[in-house]
Amino acid sequence: MKSDKPPQGHGAVQQKCIEKKYLEYALYKKLQNRTLRVGVLGNLYQENGENFVEADLSSVTQNISEALRSLGFEVTVFDMNKRNTAIDELMEKPVDFMFNVCERVNNNSLLEPHAASLLDILQIPYTGSNPQTLALAIDKIRVKKLLSYHGVPTPSFDYFYSMNDRLEEDLKYPLIVKPANTDNSIGITNDSIVRNRKELKRQLEKVIVEHKRPALVEEYIEGDEVDISIVGNDETMQILPLSRSIFDQMPEGVWHIYPFEAKWGTGAATDYYGPYDKIRVERPAKYPAKLTRFIKEIAADTYHILDCHDYGRVEVRVDQDGNPFVLELNPNPSINKGDSTPNCAAEIGMDYNQFIYHILELAIIRYIKNPPYFHLQVPDPGIRRKENILKWLNFRYPAITTGKMNASPYQII
Repeated sequence: MKSDKPPQGHGAVQQKCIEKKYLEYALYKKLQNRTLRVGVLGNLYQENGENFVEADLSSVTQNISEALRSLGFEVTVFDMNKRNTAIDELMEKPVDFMFNVCERVNNNSLLEPHAASLLDILQIPYTGSNPQTLALAIDKIRVKKLLSYHGVPTPSFDYFYSMNDRLEEDLKYPLIVKPANTDNSIGITNDSIVRNRKELKRQLEKVIVEHKRPALVEEYIEGDEVDISIVGNDETMQILPLSRSIFDQMPEGVWHIYPFEAKWGTGAATDYYGPYDKIRVERPAKYPAKLTRFIKEIAADTYHILDCHDYGRVEVRVDQDGNPFVLELNPNPSINKGDSTPNCAAEIGMDYNQFIYHILELAIIRYIKNPPYFHLQVPDPGIRRKENILKWLNFRYPAITTGKMNASPYQII
């Protein structure tokens, strides 16, 4: 079977324009004719019924492979958990394009960027962001510094590499203490919110001494959490409907965040997600039009500043006064069945198979338009330097005045 029904409405018009524009290219013709040989680079684990993160990593690799096969493509799976075998197979088995969903190398999430580096070395084109962006996004402290430098609204913060570091005096409690380079909410619990110096010290000891990670400390923003899923690059970029998490039914004593337990459960058969099953998800988010537009703008700018490719998810907190703050960017976020980004795509009429096809298509168009390693070759892609992003913001939003170079260029008009 070659394809499910195409997207309807605006998506169908956009799809026809894309097809007409790029059909002359051999790679795109292979995509259209389903003769494209697609690889899926991921992580496969043996099922043990206990490690939910590993089970999800296996599942996303398998579900994407099944979606591509059902679309009519020849698919080869490469398991980076079997590192040496995977590298040998990458050099021996012919693939035209790689769907890169590898999140671990040597069973370590810190090495995720090296999988994309390996594909660059072997000159295999792939979906998703480049090694530079993937490495940057892992370091939450550097991301916060970069967002602050560009004036993107983000919670006030400080960071600790040792217990001897001192907290900035102008930060206001409550604060949230996070491991600065983990994913999947690993190391985040209800105790991560601290209300005083004693609790701060306790949590810093957990992160720095026990987990041996640097700590990011942010002012806690009471309010909603919003996922902004973005697909595409340049003129193909599209912001999907917002997904809003509302915490108004949470029991007393439980902070309004997504700790590890909220995403992956407690493991107890009778109390799988604990109090976090009270989180309400509103999709699409029902915000006023101005606030929705503002959230989308700062999410798009974050996507561009960090040079995200093909798809990504920006996490934002919206306080009780309607002020949005960017928390982080997830390049190559999980796109398993039931995940936030595919669910947001479903809001505009894409089923899972259509969504996977669209990501592959967007990546191929990116390679057609740009030379290999263009993200490293081009010294100034237009928005990477601070002067250019502010010019770009003024061009896009003429009513915004930036003032000082280190001032935030954002305001709701």
